[in-house]
Amino acid sequence: MGLRPDPFDANRKVGTESQPTELDPAADATLVVQLSNASNLRSVVLHYRPLNQTVDWKQVTLKKAGDGSFQGTVSSKDILSRDDFQYFVEVLTSDGGHRFPSYLDGQPYFVARVRRP
Repeated sequence: MGLRPDPFDANRKVGTESQPTELDPAADATLVVQLSNASNLRSVVLHYRPLNQTVDWKQVTLKKAGDGSFQGTVSSKDILSRDDFQYFVEVLTSDGGHRFPSYLDGQPYFVARVRRP
């Protein structure tokens, strides 16, 4: 996918190195987020849930994986075979928080298909 400008911070670009397009409900899923500028960074949080508005969002704080990369894993128990998977990333800095993708860019979340049995 490549890095996109952060609409709230002209000095930062955000992107996913490995944006999943299809998930296996029998396996954990790892997501890697790349930041071009990690200054003032407090944390990077992945918000996710099945593509089902009756299910609450869950979060996992991504861990620094080196050179502007942050990585986190979603347990297979949170990937339901009956629903696709939606997620977004929140970049929290000392100046506030920014969501990726931004609602200013259109759809404010990514969707990954979930393999059906």
